[in-house]
Amino acid sequence: MTMPQQLDEKVEQRINKIKIAVDDYNDTIHAIIGFVNLYLLDDKTYQPRLNVKGFQGRRLTPLPASKQPTKRSVERDVCPDLGIVIEGNRGILGEVKKNFPEEVERAEKEFTQLKKYDQELMGWPVVNQQVQSHEIVLLVHLTTSVYAEEFYKEGLPKTGIIFQRPFSIVEFGRVPQKDEFFFLRTVLGEPTEIGDKKGLKYGVKVPMRVLLHDYAKVKLYDAEPPIPYLVELIWVNVVLPIASESPKFEHLRRKQKFEVTITIEDIVERLDEGFSFHFWHWQNPDRQPRIPHAEWVREACQSLIESGEAEWVEGSEESQLLIFYQIYDDVKKHFELSYATIEEEKELKPMFPGFESTESKPVLPGFESTDVNEEC
Repeated sequence: MTMPQQLDEKVEQRINKIKIAVDDYNDTIHAIIGFVNLYLLDDKTYQPRLNVKGFQGRRLTPLPASKQPTKRSVERDVCPDLGIVIEGNRGILGEVKKNFPEEVERAEKEFTQLKKYDQELMGWPVVNQQVQSHEIVLLVHLTTSVYAEEFYKEGLPKTGIIFQRPFSIVEFGRVPQKDEFFFLRTVLGEPTEIGDKKGLKYGVKVPMRVLLHDYAKVKLYDAEPPIPYLVELIWVNVVLPIASESPKFEHLRRKQKFEVTITIEDIVERLDEGFSFHFWHWQNPDRQPRIPHAEWVREACQSLIESGEAEWVEGSEESQLLIFYQIYDDVKKHFELSYATIEEEKELKPMFPGFESTESKPVLPGFESTDVNEEC
């Protein structure tokens, strides 16, 4: 096999991994939306329940150990994937794990993260920032829910981790029928439900068209997405609108380039307001991080620089970017191929003896051995 053939094959494999990572990222967003909406929307009228609030990635602060029932406290803030407040005094905190690990060590890390939510926390989106009680839910894909359930029953007792608050495991996944559904069902425990029926016990089917219609613009949550995915969002939803405001834009032809100058701050602001869970938080923004984080955006912009499609504005200290915008037939495909090719060329680049890199190999977001969020 020649070097070009080897490169093409490796690039294709990397592109497939990117696509899987993007699907996992989007499925996590759908799981957050689907589960929280079981509480936000009335199951008969589909109108918002005024006594329920939802949040995503909110920073909650553990109370001091002296105020904890167990006299123990985790010092760092926690930022659960999802949160729900019912009637201002009952809460639910959840973590989504698309692919729950079969390996014992990784499974224990996931439950160690969940245990951090099992304490008195400050910062809930209510007047006094506290709720009287809350429970914990782990959402896992239906293909790996058996690993989560088995570890809870057989592996967790060996770790010494004991949940003081009600704990549940809910599986989720897409159901390909005539009309595609997003499916949610309890596999362990009994999460609090609102309504007449215990729907989660037998499974709830949420039409995908409802998720895609009402939440079509939600593309980001508080976990770093794959770089090509974020680059595409920036190119289509930030750079293109700015470029289209110029009179010169309508005369732009394929392979012609159009210069657009933008700051990292502006990219963060536009994506946070238009493509995160910002609309859940506008009334209680104090503990909500802006999504995407500036570091994620800077890394995505660096990818554009490496592909020759942008450069840092001189003297801006990597805070302002000059982008060479041009029209692509398939933006998604272009940036997947561009990123995969550059990363594969880096790996295949021969190293001279004595000059091997001592740095650890960068990991594409979405391909980490575990994606447990240790910090907010």
